[in-house]
Amino acid sequence: MTVGELIAALPCLPLDDAGADSAAEIRRALEGAGMGIGMADSLIAGIVVVNKGVLLTRNRRHFERVPGLSLGRLESN
Repeated sequence: MTVGELIAALPCLPLDDAGADSAAEIRRALEGAGMGIGMADSLIAGIVVVNKGVLLTRNRRHFERVPGLSLGRLESN
């Protein structure tokens, strides 16, 4: 399987109203605690949380701060 085939097989989740609301709550809570992760990462986290997904990322430093977000681990060979 090529990287392109792998990416094509992954779902692309839209930013809908529920995801945007979740992202706003996440951003507000983290910034209020002095642990902001930025707009883009807040949006990503909001989408994943609302869809009860698992986020695969190498940027665990930001996303570990998000309550209720499930993180997977990417392993490199």
